[in-house]
Amino acid sequence: MEFVKMQSAGNDYIYIDGSKIEKLDLPSLAINLSKRRFSVGADGIISVSKISNGAVIMKMFNADGTEGAMCGNGVRCSAVFAKKFLGVTAEQITVKTSSKEVVVDIKNLSYPTALLGVVNEVFTSRFLADKFVKSGLYVDYHDIFSFNVGNLHLVLFTEKPLNEINETAMKSRLFEDGVNVERVYKIDESNLSLPILYTEVFERGSGKTLSCGSGAVAVSKAYLMKKYGALKSGITVTVLTEGGELKVFFKGENAYLSGEVKQIYRGIIDEI
Repeated sequence: MEFVKMQSAGNDYIYIDGSKIEKLDLPSLAINLSKRRFSVGADGIISVSKISNGAVIMKMFNADGTEGAMCGNGVRCSAVFAKKFLGVTAEQITVKTSSKEVVVDIKNLSYPTALLGVVNEVFTSRFLADKFVKSGLYVDYHDIFSFNVGNLHLVLFTEKPLNEINETAMKSRLFEDGVNVERVYKIDESNLSLPILYTEVFERGSGKTLSCGSGAVAVSKAYLMKKYGALKSGITVTVLTEGGELKVFFKGENAYLSGEVKQIYRGIIDEI
């Protein structure tokens, strides 16, 4: 089986032509191939299937075998994968995930931009803060947010450890199937139109990762709501994680995510 290893801001996945793996058990494949030092090693696997010259279907499986609803870095890498390896010719590719359709502009193959659409609030900040306090962790309601970016995200502006936040989120029972957690621990506002948010990431199904694209969008909206009480045009937020940087801006209610995409290598797996 042929595959391509790709990453954006250190968020790495194994990309496979979906038309060639129809009979494979993808959850088991994800578990086996994602093991670092024992196999290819990745945050998970993503299958991409061409349905037209301008559209593909993306299915993603986390390192623990669970299926993910959406992946901001994954949709951008999938569009590049489709252009380079599946014969897709369009410069704007619709990537269909299990939760939403995302349009990715790949005029610049090394720096694609995804239109992720409207980002909706899941729980109010006051409600979340109250639940966290009852679960044993004090959080000011100005510092906690939850959004749906095609998948669920919990964002906190805090010095508290990431693992403690995740454990409290599970104790609260608000997220029965788990949640992606982002911790913003430092903000650089030396240029208010180009703020930088230093962020840690815990992804549902993969654990602590180097970055998360949809998480960067959630973090950016949380920052704007915290700072201005509303989305604000003319601001490009840089989300800086251990793996690198992603950029987010809003036009009206619609979120756009940009960042470098790199092909690491191509490979062949003889035994599955």
